[in-house]
Amino acid sequence: HTNFKTRDQTPRSSTDINEEATITILPEYSSCLKGIEENKHLFVLSWLHQSNRDVLEVHRRQDFTKPAVGVFNSRSPDRPNPIALTRVELIKVVGNSLIVKNLDLVDGTPIIDIKPYIPHYDSE
Repeated sequence: HTNFKTRDQTPRSSTDINEEATITILPEYSSCLKGIEENKHLFVLSWLHQSNRDVLEVHRRQDFTKPAVGVFNSRSPDRPNPIALTRVELIKVVGNSLIVKNLDLVDGTPIIDIKPYIPHYDSE
């Protein structure tokens, strides 16, 4: 759950978001959250259900003064396989919900997986 009701309202970068969002886990998967509070950041994989799946090339940040690039060389939400990866800051766990910051998704976007961000493995 986020405060962004449309794609146009959603910031282009998760680093532009300082407000909190809630990821609610279905009750039958609550045990999957065991120990997750040990992490400062998480990777959230989501299905961008409002994406245009026919787009193959884009102008980054819609800057039409620069040449188009392939969507695999961009962060565009419009792509043949609209899976998104966002690194969020975990604020707290409340029951089967995660309170996070930096979630750049339209409210109601399906979450397909959550993984811990481990700096030793996930950064240079």
